[in-house]
Amino acid sequence: MEQEQADRWFEAPPPAELERCASSRKFSDDEVCQMRHARANGWGYREIAEKFNASAPAVWSAVVGETYRHIQDPPPAPRQNLDRKPRGSMRQPRSK
Repeated sequence: MEQEQADRWFEAPPPAELERCASSRKFSDDEVCQMRHARANGWGYREIAEKFNASAPAVWSAVVGETYRHIQDPPPAPRQNLDRKPRGSMRQPRSK
């Protein structure tokens, strides 16, 4: 019994379920492509979000490939590695 439940965990969802998920997407594939092009041309995430009437985090997820991974043209924008210094490291020591 437990093995049957474990096997079902790895089964692909039925086609009807996949269609339901696809219909609940926020953006079309074309919109994601437009967002990625806009980001590549220097637009900010907030600017893109305003254009598409969406939140900046939703746009970020689509642009960097967290969501909409199946779209590879244009490729997702690279995540920026912000080498930030820890808080407080910019302060100068107090002089006595």
